Amino acid sequence: MENLYVAGDKVSLLINPSKQLVIKKYLSRIYYCVDVNDEDQKLLAYFERELVAPASL
Repeated sequence: MENLYVAGDKVSLLINPSKQLVIKKYLSRIYYCVDVNDEDQKLLAYFERELVAPASL
C-alpha cells in the first residue's frame, strides 16, 4: 500500500496536534482533509510527513 492513511481516517497535524482532521481523499501522494469540527469547509492539502495519527480518538 502506497499511503499510510485511507479516506475517513482521523489524523492530527504534526505541528499542531490539537487540530484534528478527517481525510477525504488521497491523490498523487497528497492527503485532502477537512477539520473535524467543520466538514463543510474547503479541502486542505497535506503531505504524509505533515500528519500523525492522533494519540486518542
